[in-house]
Amino acid sequence: MIKTELYSSGLLSQLGEEVIGSYDTGPDGSPVADIVEDLFGFQRKSTKITVGTISVTGTRAVQVEERTILSVLLELRDSVGGYITVDNDRVFDWATDIGEDKGQQIRYRKNLVGIERNINYDSLCTKLHVSGSVNKLSDIIIGPATPGITTDASYAYFTLLEQYAAYLDWTGEGEALPDNIKVWRENTSPSWVQGTGESGVGWSDPAYASDGNTGTYAEYLAIPLGGASTPLHADFAENTYNRCKYYVWLSGSTGRMKIQTYNAVDGWTTIFEGSPGADNTWHEFGFTNRTITEIKVIFYNDVSLSKDITLNEIQLQQSDLVDVTADWVQGAWENIIRADIGDYDEAETYTIEYTHANYLMAWDKITDGDDLVSRVLSVPAETYSLSLIEYGRLLLDETKIAEVSYLIDTVNLVEVDSRLSFEALQLGSIVTMIDEDLGIDVSARVVKITFPDLLTPENMLVEVSSRIRDISDVIATMSKLI
Repeated sequence: MIKTELYSSGLLSQLGEEVIGSYDTGPDGSPVADIVEDLFGFQRKSTKITVGTISVTGTRAVQVEERTILSVLLELRDSVGGYITVDNDRVFDWATDIGEDKGQQIRYRKNLVGIERNINYDSLCTKLHVSGSVNKLSDIIIGPATPGITTDASYAYFTLLEQYAAYLDWTGEGEALPDNIKVWRENTSPSWVQGTGESGVGWSDPAYASDGNTGTYAEYLAIPLGGASTPLHADFAENTYNRCKYYVWLSGSTGRMKIQTYNAVDGWTTIFEGSPGADNTWHEFGFTNRTITEIKVIFYNDVSLSKDITLNEIQLQQSDLVDVTADWVQGAWENIIRADIGDYDEAETYTIEYTHANYLMAWDKITDGDDLVSRVLSVPAETYSLSLIEYGRLLLDETKIAEVSYLIDTVNLVEVDSRLSFEALQLGSIVTMIDEDLGIDVSARVVKITFPDLLTPENMLVEVSSRIRDISDVIATMSKLI
């Protein structure tokens, strides 16, 4: 006797038989619709699945080596949200939602006889630690970003506004800020600053190089061909600068000039190297905001037998962003920093630059330490931080609220509420559960319908839930290579 068994599966499973050799969007990512088109281009079967309507939006960063198309699509879905399907015409669609909301309301306490409520705290999460195969959330630098600002009699408080964000290396309230945080105050009228303490071996009158007078100068004579002057140094009050201007005279051909700046963290950094330009006129250039305490200027002779030079003036302009980090300390939570009220000027505009912590926090659900429910999400196949943070945000949207589900006996329910619409209780449809005990109105989706007796179809057991999947389901999906 020969026994033959047939199994059927959805057409989407065909994409689990198609392998992507190598694909990489790069760390800046690509629009989701473009990624889907690229992935479907790896199909080899003659009966290809085509791309239909992609309703979801957003940008994701993906790097793939020897993965199936389906496995990558499932991870994208968990990162972006929505629902993916393949119809009988082999057309792939990605909708943002399923089911209809026909305005059906069910009141839990009023209809208690026909409803059972279950609250599941097992998958609750308010602090999500996210890790990938290579990159981390701490590879993300945010800012300068505008903070939320509040004050009391003693302190000014800045709060990060980026969703679920925390800064790296928080240790405790009142502690010094971690090195990754910079606080900037806008400078609406930046001024030009002269140096002090000018010095340089072989330079005559070095103090004239930054005295505010272009008619006086520091001079260096007879630089030989192929040689260079010694550096002329000048000290500057520690501040943030982003522009430089100078006034020079060089005998004969133009030659070459180098300007370097110094601070204790970065050491010496070149901000200009090249031709000084025309004699006896101001030259000005900008550079990235830098903390500067000293500069040095060197002249090179690449063009003539001997060269004399004068540096009449060199000045730095304060940045339109002034570094005021030293005034601030850590706040009570890792999304807050604070300063003494006297160090805060409400008339000024402030921004914060920081490195993201390797976790996300649902701040709208956290008031004290007892509200912290930590989970770990490991995504071994994920490379780029952009997608990691989007995975985490989407999961916290779901898991920061305990799942509430209701089992509804429609026969008993109809007895006390004749307005119940069976049409509104289709699989995937949305109903509003008014829960007087919890003091909430829950938008719930029909996730399961059971017919105990097919002869009486109006007798149904309907399960509705505030969440379709919990975090364990998502983690299992993302960890599984199909």
